[in-house]
Amino acid sequence: PVFGLSMIAVLFFGMAIYSTYFMLPLLLEKLLKFPTLTAGEILLFPALASGVGAVLTGFLGDKFKIQKQLAIFAGIMVILGNLLLTKINFGLTKWQIVLYLLPWGFSMGMIFASLTPLALAPFHGENIKEPTALQSLIRLVGGSIGTAVATTYFTRMHLHHFRHLNEFVDTSKSIYNVLLFKMK
Repeated sequence: PVFGLSMIAVLFFGMAIYSTYFMLPLLLEKLLKFPTLTAGEILLFPALASGVGAVLTGFLGDKFKIQKQLAIFAGIMVILGNLLLTKINFGLTKWQIVLYLLPWGFSMGMIFASLTPLALAPFHGENIKEPTALQSLIRLVGGSIGTAVATTYFTRMHLHHFRHLNEFVDTSKSIYNVLLFKMK
């Protein structure tokens, strides 16, 4: 049952992570009007944080044998990281956005590094090959589903959301005029 539950978690986290990774460049470039290079620089930092989160989680899990606690903590961090993503809006600087993205990136590295030892614990030696491959496949299938859902949702709902976003535009702020000028 641990392997099955871990695979379900990997599927859903894969959906969430890959769909978010797909949408972030669109948010940064199309909506917030950052140049492509700047958007890439912004996304570099959560990617690095993901690597740090994975290494740190692996180290702590191996050293203290606390994989279950790390998985629970990683799940909480994923929720908090995603909540911080909702704070990204017009008027934030590049570095403010990076600060909002760092916990999200860190938690993404943590979640897979904490789920993998839990899922593969029952398997040893030659028996570990298939479950490892299955876990990778499920993560990628989840990512494909997440990206497809995000793309479909984005293309179907973009006009509705842009209208909704316009309700929150405060035309008295100077950033509005700068962005409006860039759009012309």
